[in-house]
Amino acid sequence: MRVTTVRIRMTHPEILQRDNVEAFCTAIIDDALAVRDIKIIRGKKGAFMAMPSRKKTERCKNCGCKNRFCAKFCGECGDNLPFVTLTDDESPYADVVFPVSSAARKILEDAIMDSYRQERSLIDADYGYEWHDYDYPVPEVAL
Repeated sequence: MRVTTVRIRMTHPEILQRDNVEAFCTAIIDDALAVRDIKIIRGKKGAFMAMPSRKKTERCKNCGCKNRFCAKFCGECGDNLPFVTLTDDESPYADVVFPVSSAARKILEDAIMDSYRQERSLIDADYGYEWHDYDYPVPEVAL
């Protein structure tokens, strides 16, 4: 596996004051697969990479409607939903895309974090970083 392109979209400082997501990334793997919405999150021990995720849902037994995880009532029919608790190691989120091996994760994480550090250094050096409010287009690649 080879990460051929990484695009970093830094979070504007005004947003960063109320949120811990430092950047959003798009990684292109082997010039064939684009993975968007990879997040760089500011944690207690420094920045780390988080893969794209979605909130887990559960279906109502009465009407079959999807409801957010841990909801008390169905959003469609209003029926009571079973009480669900999360253990300490569970999350209400599920990764949508993820590396299946630790070696692949390291390759992806190294490429993304290196690109993030380069962008961060431009901001820290005050080179007049240009903030973007849009997502970068992904180049078309013939297979």
